[in-house]
Amino acid sequence: MLLLLTLVGCFLFETEPDPVDTDVPVDTDVEEATCGRIPPEGRCEDNVLVECVDGEKVKTDCGLFECGPGDDGLNICIEPSLDDNPTPTDVDDLVSVLSGTVTTNRDGIAAFYVTAEDATSFLISATMEERGFLWVTDLQDPDGDSVNLSEPVLTYAIFSDEHTTLAWPSRAEDAPLADGDWLVAIQVTDRQGYGMRDVDVAVDVMVKTDDDPNDGQLRVALVYTGMETVDPDLGVGVDLAIDAWRSIYDRYGIELIVDQFVAADYPLLMPQPRQDGDLWASLSAATDSVDLLVVLAEDFADSDASLLGVAGAIPGTPTAGPRAGILVSWARHAGVNGEFNYDEVSYLATTLAHEVGHYTGLFHPVELDWESFDPLGDTPSTCDDDTSCYRSLGDNLMFPASVCYGAGCEDDVEITDDQQGVMHLYPGTL
Repeated sequence: MLLLLTLVGCFLFETEPDPVDTDVPVDTDVEEATCGRIPPEGRCEDNVLVECVDGEKVKTDCGLFECGPGDDGLNICIEPSLDDNPTPTDVDDLVSVLSGTVTTNRDGIAAFYVTAEDATSFLISATMEERGFLWVTDLQDPDGDSVNLSEPVLTYAIFSDEHTTLAWPSRAEDAPLADGDWLVAIQVTDRQGYGMRDVDVAVDVMVKTDDDPNDGQLRVALVYTGMETVDPDLGVGVDLAIDAWRSIYDRYGIELIVDQFVAADYPLLMPQPRQDGDLWASLSAATDSVDLLVVLAEDFADSDASLLGVAGAIPGTPTAGPRAGILVSWARHAGVNGEFNYDEVSYLATTLAHEVGHYTGLFHPVELDWESFDPLGDTPSTCDDDTSCYRSLGDNLMFPASVCYGAGCEDDVEITDDQQGVMHLYPGTL
């Protein structure tokens, strides 16, 4: 079960992007003394501007800029204009965050109630200092009826781990949230599987009230680790990626607010949340209780070369904890030369959007075994091999491998209606 969580929370390379010189803009390779069939307005070839200048073909690599038509119709390298953060909504009337401690009974059960009054959804996050495992063993509505969380699997909270997180309702079809007291029961065992008595379980509860389920804001604290200041070229590449990420989410009614920070005291090569919970608990405690933590490290501390990013939990929590955060390697997106070009910015934008999708509760629509599917009705579950799965699901934002066509990855992502429902119900979407 632990291996499955790692696989679902990751985004993998399909292929390593070819290194491209990202100096912008630089005239390169003046070729033959004839323009051939270059049109008067010039043309764009893989983000390279091809022009006829004084009877000669001239190529200009647009690098971080985008090759396309300018105001006069002539193709140019277009310097992007970055969007500012939207104005944050007042969260006081939208969400409440409560923290407390629950002690297990003689059977190793920690039970507590979540009160919902005119609420949209709630999220619970639970952890303990003792070495052992815990999971949600029961969720009962105010009438005392248990919710089936496992058929289909709606949350990883039903699997044993050192930390558990549950958002409910998880899908639009599970809503609305009934008013009253919801019982949450968490099983705690030692590593041999025996119930642990008199163990304190730390619990955070976020309850959201939202009258508009189709619009919301996600607030992100993006933290660079291991550096005092951000290299200007890196900063420009990340800013462009954030802008592209924002445009992806805008299509689906989610405004993205990203504030950037540096954390020099944390490693340049970061361990994944599953590898060093104490480190992640410390870093996440420094962010606001409604901000999702996204860490941009140079690279992962482990040697898994297939990873682009990994989410600490599905769903994750904005509050502090050992799995509270998302880790993304900027160096694995910047290519072998360590400098972003236009396509690599696009890769980074898609990875950020993908991993935060996990954090809000989205699974891969299909796993790479082509046998395991998510619990949503509008992501096809009929494919069974590379060809059919890439054809039917390859343009979905949550597809488990990077699939990029055309000018950039962010132009080839889709979030279905049911996936939007999950993201908008997530208690951190305010």
